[in-house]
Amino acid sequence: MSTFNRLEEFEHMAERDEYIGEAYDELKKLSLDEQKKIEYELREKAVRDLRF
Repeated sequence: MSTFNRLEEFEHMAERDEYIGEAYDELKKLSLDEQKKIEYELREKAVRDLRF
């Protein structure tokens, strides 16, 4: 599946689900700020690492 198709699918899910929509909006905001994007990715990695 191409990146475009995944993005399109995610946007469709964001339209149908309020919580996914909120998360998608926040992710778009974070993506605009490179430093915040890096911080977010590091937090997500830490969370994933703790699960295993």
